Amino acid sequence: MRIFTYFRVAAIALLVFDYLLTFPQEVSLIWPSRWTLIKVLFLLTRYMPFVEAGMGAYEHFLRHPTAEICYLFFKTTSWLLLVGMILTEIMLTLRTWAVWNRDQRLSIGLPIFFLLCFVPAVKVIDISIKSLSFMPLQSPVLLGCLMIKGSSLVGVPWFLLLVYEAGIFLLMLLKAMQFYKIGGRSQMFNIVFGNGLLFYMYLFIITLINLIFSQTLPPLLKLTLVTITRMFHAILGCRVVLDIKAEASNSGLVAIGPSPASGVSESETFPSSTQT
Repeated sequence: MRIFTYFRVAAIALLVFDYLLTFPQEVSLIWPSRWTLIKVLFLLTRYMPFVEAGMGAYEHFLRHPTAEICYLFFKTTSWLLLVGMILTEIMLTLRTWAVWNRDQRLSIGLPIFFLLCFVPAVKVIDISIKSLSFMPLQSPVLLGCLMIKGSSLVGVPWFLLLVYEAGIFLLMLLKAMQFYKIGGRSQMFNIVFGNGLLFYMYLFIITLINLIFSQTLPPLLKLTLVTITRMFHAILGCRVVLDIKAEASNSGLVAIGPSPASGVSESETFPSSTQT
């Protein structure tokens, strides 16, 4: 319980630290912008983790909670985490779709791929939550909730998330290679395909490590990295949007691909660079 608490507190500290670092960018780039789907997703991705973190932290300080209270807290935080992760993945998926110039094949393929990965994940999480049992702690020195039973399917949603993130990463990598071959190189290119690819790769690695933990650690430690994984997804997802908006604001519309002399306009080359 102490180890799990330490990891959760570390995740909250990481979230707050990154928020303080990027808050000035948010104020200057996000708040004055017009309301779009990306802006809504950004704000939800940005602020939902604070609600989840607050509930999770409060749970650890409950004194002698009943099994029913513990179950209610865990159920609520689990669904909030799932919704938050899905919103982050939608935001990153829209970025990938924009980089591909809203390719019609991806307009059909990405929603299908998304549903194939996340509909089963939602069902498995529902089954897992219903299988949980908690034991009230009567010790005067122990606080919080103690889980004594859970589903063995806990790794399935993380595996499905890993598959989805691998697909998105490969799409970004393929488009980056295409632009690189035709000589498109700019600061915007570095932001979208440099930092962007790194962030996608980080998310994939973090999810993979969390999946390994969920399958190899003792039952009480299987969820050790869940909160950190959630916070990294929120942090890096928001940074993808902030970095692109910052570069677009500094440089205006920046071509990623052929130069205007090649007959392809900048807006055709990367139409979403200043819109999203």
